[in-house]
Amino acid sequence: MSDTNKVFFCLDEAWTEGSLEELVAFLGREYAVTLPPGFEFVETVRSASETTQPSHYVDELIDGFGSLSVEVGGGIDCAFQHDVPSGEDTAALDYPNILLSVPRSHLRAGLDEDESAASDRIDGLYDFFAGLYAFLRDAGRKPRYVYGLTGEDERRIATPECAVTLNRDRIENDELPGVYWFQIVPPAIVVSVGEETLLSAPAYRVERLSDGSVLLVLREYPGGEASEREVASHLGVPSATEK
Repeated sequence: MSDTNKVFFCLDEAWTEGSLEELVAFLGREYAVTLPPGFEFVETVRSASETTQPSHYVDELIDGFGSLSVEVGGGIDCAFQHDVPSGEDTAALDYPNILLSVPRSHLRAGLDEDESAASDRIDGLYDFFAGLYAFLRDAGRKPRYVYGLTGEDERRIATPECAVTLNRDRIENDELPGVYWFQIVPPAIVVSVGEETLLSAPAYRVERLSDGSVLLVLREYPGGEASEREVASHLGVPSATEK
C-alpha cells in the first residue's frame, strides 16, 4: 500500500507558464515553497533574488524535477505536481490536474502529540486544500472536481470487482463518483445530490464553501471502511468497499 495520500484537483484547461507562475506566487505568499530534497544544489547556484521568483520554481516544474515541496504548517509537507498523466498514475483522471501527495504519517497523531493538537494540525491541511480551491476558482481555473485517495482507496478503485469506478463521465454528467477520504463536491453535483443531504452526511467535516461547493472529509484520520459505507449509504451512492 502507498505510504502517501493523494489529492487531485481536476481542471478544464491545460496549464500555461503564466498560470503556473500565478499559482506558485500564491503558494509562496501563503506557505513555504522549496525544491524537493536532492535539488538543494540548484538553490546554491542562483542569487537569493532569483530563488524567490515564481519563474524559478516554474522552470523546475516544467523542465526539471517536476515537483515542489509545500510546507502547509504544523509539520505537514505536500509534494506538488501538475498535469500527472492518467497513464502514469491510475488514480489520475483524464483532466489537466494538480496532484498533492501527503505522507500518511503526517495525517495521524504523533507518538507524543496531544490529540487536540493533532486535530488542529490536520484540520490546517484541509483548510489549505479549501484555500487552494478558492484561489483557483477566483483565478478563473475553478476545479471540475477535487478528490483525495488513501492507499487503500487506490487499491480498491483499481480492482474490476469494485462497485465504484472513479471516472470522468460521472463527473461530466454531474453525478457523485463515489465517497473518498477527501473531496470538494462542485455546485452542480451538490444540486444533483441535494445540498441538505450532503451537509447532513455523517462525516468528520462537512462544510459549505462560498461558491456552493461542499468540502467533505470522511474521518479525522484517513481510512476506515465503516465510515465510508455509512456516508455512501447516506448519499445514495455505492461504497468502494462493496463487492
